[in-house]
Amino acid sequence: MKIYKNPNSGELIESKDGNHRQSKEWRAEFGADVVESWRTQ
Repeated sequence: MKIYKNPNSGELIESKDGNHRQSKEWRAEFGADVVESWRTQ
């Protein structure tokens, strides 16, 4: 389980395989490296 926290909105998402709809949107907007840096677990 991967957990990401968007520091801009404070939103948390949990993703088993990285294909969560919101994480895909974040990757498109901010870039994969940035989103991966938000990973908390």
